[in-house]
Amino acid sequence: MGTLWWVGFWAISTWSVGFGAYIVAFFLVQDPRTWRSIEDFGSELRPILIGPHFWGGAILSIFGPLQMLGCVRSRCPAVHRWSGRILLVLALITIISGSAFTAVYSTIGATVMDVPFWFFALAFLVCVVMAWRSACRRDFVAHRSWGTRTFALIVASAVYRLLVLPLFVSPRDDPNQQTGQAGIIWLNTAAYFFVPLSLIPAEIYLRTTPVPEALVRKGTPAQETVRNDAAVSSGASGGGGGAETAEHAAADASGREP
Repeated sequence: MGTLWWVGFWAISTWSVGFGAYIVAFFLVQDPRTWRSIEDFGSELRPILIGPHFWGGAILSIFGPLQMLGCVRSRCPAVHRWSGRILLVLALITIISGSAFTAVYSTIGATVMDVPFWFFALAFLVCVVMAWRSACRRDFVAHRSWGTRTFALIVASAVYRLLVLPLFVSPRDDPNQQTGQAGIIWLNTAAYFFVPLSLIPAEIYLRTTPVPEALVRKGTPAQETVRNDAAVSSGASGGGGGAETAEHAAADASGREP
């Protein structure tokens, strides 16, 4: 990961952790009857639906970036695997509870805002499931891609809050600044940009950053099958070049030099 990507990663990760901490401090440790939500300013929330969404989203925002750290994956692979499973469950809880809340109560921007948030939930679900499936299939190259996209959508919630931040930090001469017509337009517009602004850098990163050699060596399930078959075949023949034969077969499958 180049210097520019590292700076961007740590900047958005820090913002994401701060956003998660904000949810914990101003919502989750407070009486649910006092909650106020970006999606529903000034009204009483339904904690049965939105509570799991807050909890799951806060934990994802705080701990999700850890899954992207190579030092954790290489030195503590068990931690990476188990935290990934936990985050998978939390992501599903967050998606389901948030979608249920939107379906029952809608958002402050009504259908205009509902549509991009439904798309966000669908994209998040696809990326999470594909990251899990590729890991189960031991297709680590694909897992890297889907895991990166999943990370991008984990921090997307924080990106959205960054886009609407001016509504909350600017002088509030108008008490209806956030819920008035101009505020709703701002919130709705940001809803259509926060997912692309999160995914596009991830796609650029995947297309411009070489796949780590360790993942290339692990390869895909098809390449692993070729290696295993070649090793068995060479072992059965009793030839002394079994390891070399297996290496050449794997190289042919991956299209690279042995």
